[in-house]
Amino acid sequence: MKVKTTMTSISKFVALAVFAAGAATISFAPPSQAQAGRPAVIAPDAAVRPDCCELATKAFSTGSAGWTVKFPNAQATPAAFVTPKHQLWDLIPGSKWIGPSATASASAPAGVYIYTYHLGCLCDVPKGIQSVPASLSLRVLADDAIVVKLNNFPIFTKTTGWSFRNGPPAPPADAAPIGGFPVNVTSAHFNTGCEDNVLTFEVTNGLTGPTGLDVLGTMSGYFHQPSPGKPCPCGPRDPRGNSN
Repeated sequence: MKVKTTMTSISKFVALAVFAAGAATISFAPPSQAQAGRPAVIAPDAAVRPDCCELATKAFSTGSAGWTVKFPNAQATPAAFVTPKHQLWDLIPGSKWIGPSATASASAPAGVYIYTYHLGCLCDVPKGIQSVPASLSLRVLADDAIVVKLNNFPIFTKTTGWSFRNGPPAPPADAAPIGGFPVNVTSAHFNTGCEDNVLTFEVTNGLTGPTGLDVLGTMSGYFHQPSPGKPCPCGPRDPRGNSN
């Protein structure tokens, strides 16, 4: 009986060992396809600049791809390049007019037309580098009135007079400046940390008739990819700033 008990104990011990080995094998099994596609988190390194970021100044205008316009009580659609421009519209050199229609004389209903442009993602300022604030510089013309917003924060408003012409028949006191209205913004209203920065231009067409928008601009800062004009693709980041 003693021998039998000992053998039984040995058998249980072997069985437990096999079970434990199996459990160990399961816990270290190859990752699933979903797990394999997820980048591993990298330990932070203060001496290394996030390789997803680049300090750059990027130019854009209403001649760039990526602009959308939302009609009053309608869905957003790609904005149309207006060629040739309306005879009363001035032009900011290096840009184009865009609108809900490619025909300058096309009659559009009165109301607010919301133009949207994605500036892209800005990284946090990398460690070991002194703060370089992001900046935005714009020249703007619009038919008729306009409110410009960065990340839903108003940065420029022109709601009276002529917002699209400098010379006659615009009254001198209400005319737009030559080259468009200047708009300059520092880092206070920018999103960082892989969150998109979005410009919106709320253009009011006061009466039924032509309407449009003309913009020329630059933005500076530590950029994630992609280039401006596309929604930010970034998700949660590892400590170096790479998107997951």
